[in-house]
Amino acid sequence: MANLHALSGKAGQPAFPSFPQFEQIPIPGNLTLQTLHAHGRVIIENINPLRVWRGVIKPFETDIAAKEILRLLAADRPVDVLAGQVLPTSEASLMKHHPEESRMQKTGISFDVLVVELDPPAHPWVFSLQPAISSSLFPSHPHLRSDRSIALPSRTLNGLCVYSAAEFVYDPLVPRLPQFLGQVSIFLAKHVIWLSTQKLFNATGRVIHDGVDMTTIMRNLPSNSIWQVQPDEPTIWRGFWPGVAAHSGREHLTLDPKGECWCGKGSRYIDCCLEREKNLYST
Repeated sequence: MANLHALSGKAGQPAFPSFPQFEQIPIPGNLTLQTLHAHGRVIIENINPLRVWRGVIKPFETDIAAKEILRLLAADRPVDVLAGQVLPTSEASLMKHHPEESRMQKTGISFDVLVVELDPPAHPWVFSLQPAISSSLFPSHPHLRSDRSIALPSRTLNGLCVYSAAEFVYDPLVPRLPQFLGQVSIFLAKHVIWLSTQKLFNATGRVIHDGVDMTTIMRNLPSNSIWQVQPDEPTIWRGFWPGVAAHSGREHLTLDPKGECWCGKGSRYIDCCLEREKNLYST
């Protein structure tokens, strides 16, 4: 990643050359931090951001690029990002085709993104305003932050779980926010792949519908209401999320206690979520 200029900090002006489409906007209200404690107890805190940025990210320009990116991400190979567009390296053309490549159609989705910058060392938050990404729309989504939310007039959105702060390391010589937006771009590319490859499964793991030719609107309907022989059978939409997932849930207990906590608050794990998660997963 090339070196970038520092943030301008001026409302209404582009923030950084590598993502010129992002501008600083007034801080919206009702940003909350929701933390799940043992026995289902939820603590809600209001958050006062340092700055808020808004811009559009379109991960894929063409379906051909989406197919090549799928190959790379599925193999945990590096990709390039230019102003939010995820670009394949020359390695992609030499790789074997991925079984899900045929599903990469109409992948040119643009996302209206809101980034919430917090006081360091806390990591930024990010939300997709349009198309909306939330647990209510995508109950089986594998990478949403249930403890990050933004309340808008018409809906509440979950934060996107772009990376684990315990595993992703920033380059100290490059401004942090452009690096974060690069990770967001890759996350949204994976989200489009996940959408494109969704299939409807029943409780035993059998495919009820292969998802081909199903529109996003149809996929967002309750899964027990569409194209099923047994309407009352429990079902769920699942897609392919490429690459190795970060530690989650009980796996957090294997993280270095003296390393940075996965949650992104900027504290050591031993001083942040470790004790709470020990109690949570001991029940």
